[in-house]
Order: sequence, then structure tokens, then C-alpha cells
Amino acid sequence: MFIYRRENALSSELCKAFIDTFEASDEKRPGVLYGPDGSSSTGDKKSTDITFDPGYLQHQIWGPLLEQLVVILQKNQSNYIDRHSLAFSKLDPFDISPLFNMQRYEPGQGFYGWHCERASLPYCNRVLVWMVYLNTVSDRGETEFYYQHHFESAVEGKLIMWPSDWTHLHRGVPSPTQTKYVLTGWFTHIKND
Repeated sequence: MFIYRRENALSSELCKAFIDTFEASDEKRPGVLYGPDGSSSTGDKKSTDITFDPGYLQHQIWGPLLEQLVVILQKNQSNYIDRHSLAFSKLDPFDISPLFNMQRYEPGQGFYGWHCERASLPYCNRVLVWMVYLNTVSDRGETEFYYQHHFESAVEGKLIMWPSDWTHLHRGVPSPTQTKYVLTGWFTHIKND
């Protein structure tokens, strides 16, 4: 199935710190989808987002949180590669994408449409997707994988990773009653200059 999960990858304290910092931030924006031509729309996604770039590592408040996250992601990237070492020994190197998102989904909101993370040329360098659930959602709120007939429940601190291709078509299942917070991004091929 190639869906990797690590329970309690992030501590409750770190999850709460991300949520509290997100809620206190004035950088939140409506979530958007970007097309192959760079255009944006809300489309099949309703959320409130912050997009992080490498500059946030120097941010007084976000920086210490993101540094902890990067260490956790790198450790679990190594675990994923170890599990599938033959396949990954044939790929060019890849690492955490410098851009990733924190998202809040209010009750009834989600990424409704089936999608994969490598659907067009601008995103062809994506190898794996990662997501961390920052809170537990007990009334739906899962990530649904189409071909795997699998629902991944939103549990505080859980990290999941999966291949970015069409084989792992997925969508977010909205909770009708609860808010969901996630961190999500990609592992991308490293450009050799």
C-alpha cells in the first residue's frame, strides 16, 4: 500500500504549539489550488492556510517549531527509504520541499476533490507527500485513498507519508462537526546546480 504512518511523531505539546501559533498569526489566508499555468482558485478545497518558506526558520516564533518538525520529517524520510531501499536506490536524491503548508479545516470544509500531488509538469519533482495531523477528529475528517480503499483517521501527532503519483489518488473527508488542523508538504528531487 506504501502508506507510511508514525503514531505520536509529534508530541501533544508541539501539536498544540503549532495550533496556538497558527490561530494567533495574521498570516492566515484562504486556501488556494494552483494550476499548471500558475493560476490559482479555491476549486475543490476550502481551508485556511499559512504557506511556509525557508525564511520562516529564522522567525522568532515559528522558527523553533519548524526546526523540530524538520528533524522529525528527516528521520521518518529515512525510515520510509529503509523500508523500500531497492526502489529508492534507483532514484535521484530528494529532500523536504522548501514550501509547505499548515491548514485549518472548519466543520464541513475539506479538500473535496480526488487529486494526486504530481499531476502536472510544475510538480513533477515531487516524490513523496507528508502530512501531520495536529488534532484528533472523531467525527469523520479522514484522508481517503481511492485505489487503496483506505481511510486514514486524523489522530493528534500522527505523521503519514505516501507516493505523490496517481496511484495514491486521495481526498480529505470533511468533518461535519469538528475542526481539523494539518501540516502538509512534499519531498522533492534536489536540483543539481
